[in-house]
Amino acid sequence: MENEIIKTGKASSTEKRDGSLSKKIKDFQDLLTRFTNDHADTVYRGVSDQCYQLVSKFDRLCGSKGNQGTCASVHCKRSEETKRECEKKLLTKFRTRAASFVRPPPRNDWEWLSLAQHHGLPTRLLDWTDNPLVAAYFAVKDQNADKVDGAIYSLKGQGEYVNIEAHPQPFTSDISAGKRLLPVHVTNRIVAQAGLFTIASIYEGDGFELDKMVIPAAEKRNIRRSLNEYGINEFSLFPDLDSISKHLQWYSECYPDYQ
Repeated sequence: MENEIIKTGKASSTEKRDGSLSKKIKDFQDLLTRFTNDHADTVYRGVSDQCYQLVSKFDRLCGSKGNQGTCASVHCKRSEETKRECEKKLLTKFRTRAASFVRPPPRNDWEWLSLAQHHGLPTRLLDWTDNPLVAAYFAVKDQNADKVDGAIYSLKGQGEYVNIEAHPQPFTSDISAGKRLLPVHVTNRIVAQAGLFTIASIYEGDGFELDKMVIPAAEKRNIRRSLNEYGINEFSLFPDLDSISKHLQWYSECYPDYQ
């Protein structure tokens, strides 16, 4: 098929940022095949629009070009010190309002930051998963984005995890971008999604390989159905009452003869 492989091989860090190191898949089976030989330390991130870059929600909030749905680079207007203070204030407000909802409460700021990120607060954290099928679901779940290509990023290499005992405060300048953070304060969603985080936005660490698989818009619907057959769906990844309803609505629309 023409343009089946957009571009392969190694790329410079600039090429990684703009998504030029990418391979277009054919279908769900092709997707599974590409995952088969991945290293055990590989982590994945699915995005509904292949133009979405590896930029955290907080950096998009700070950025001069905050529209994630474009291929333009995001450049933050604020200094790193100002950004840390802003993020710290956001987290403090989240803790104040969320304390009565969380039992048991997180034990430190890293756990609070992970919890806040998982519930949509802008932070410097970027969501990843150990499970490539979970990443595939996030790349195709939004039916409103069915007219644009999605993508799955894969980050390969032995990631260095944040040593929380050595670095108890997330808002210091000695935390390197690209380090991984494994959530300790576990929620049902984090477990279901095999979730973890990386620190900061665009990954620039040495000794890692960053790849991007583009999912054609025309295949998104078929991949959603295939993932459901593998047990990957709204309810399995977001195990609550709202997700039961969303999943059953999708299922009845996808399979009209369902009784």
